[in-house]
Amino acid sequence: MTLLSALGYFGIGSLIGLISYLILQERGIKLIASVLVGAIGGFLGAIIPEFFELSGAGYYCTLSSVSILLTFNVFRTKEQPVFE
Repeated sequence: MTLLSALGYFGIGSLIGLISYLILQERGIKLIASVLVGAIGGFLGAIIPEFFELSGAGYYCTLSSVSILLTFNVFRTKEQPVFE
């Protein structure tokens, strides 16, 4: 994995985190937390195909970022906020 591809995966995840925040607004997690979780999820999702030299790392990056953000937003409660 090159530095440029790693930055691209962080960028894709960050963009998905931003879109998640814009859609959910006050019902979801905060902006900074959403962008960070999306970026980390995107990077972690892209490591596996890159490690096994499979194609479609961008697809897995997007899929993992969306699924991790969905998990964070669905299973959080207002009484126990994530990253307050």
